[in-house]
Amino acid sequence: MPKIYFIGSKPCEGLESLIVSSIIHLSPPLSLEGIDALILTSKNALIALDQITPEWKKIPAWVIGEACEGEVRKREGIVAFVSSDGHGKGFFEEIKEPLRGKRVFYARAKHILSGVGEKLQKEGIEVQEAILYENRPILLEASLKPPKGSILIFTAPSAYDHFLMSFDWEESYEAIAIGKTTLAAFKEGVRAHLAPRVSLEACIQKAKELANRA
Repeated sequence: MPKIYFIGSKPCEGLESLIVSSIIHLSPPLSLEGIDALILTSKNALIALDQITPEWKKIPAWVIGEACEGEVRKREGIVAFVSSDGHGKGFFEEIKEPLRGKRVFYARAKHILSGVGEKLQKEGIEVQEAILYENRPILLEASLKPPKGSILIFTAPSAYDHFLMSFDWEESYEAIAIGKTTLAAFKEGVRAHLAPRVSLEACIQKAKELANRA
């Protein structure tokens, strides 16, 4: 049976994990005065924001995925909308009309692919962006490379990029993406699968189905 690996910035309980990056929280000066809505596409952004100010809890949050939704609720914030699309473009289409006329705060990573904030600004929506965390790669020893035929779970495009900094990609690998943005990051030729929902649990379920099929 193929081995299943989680590729990310922290271990995943119950799975072989490769830590290919570290999350660095940033603390830029910011003000949420007059903000009507929060955009959160990663729970890492929320964790960093919570360390800076508790004022975010008073502002409705528009989020992607179950993990981000769960983090908002755990920290006693207000969930206004949860996207199940898993892709910045789809999220943008879902929220652009409801957010029209509102002042929006977008808590984000240093490097992003979706450009949700920029797209909203082009629609005439006032968006204040703040870079609250960054993903720094960790180079791993060659001996840690997953064997051929392994199933690899990626929950962010950066996890895939950082994996390739340490290891060559094997044609026999199968990759599972948590959402469409991560799926789009895979290079041509990757045997890729999209999780049925934007959650780590759905990724694991998909990986087990593939492993049992082999």
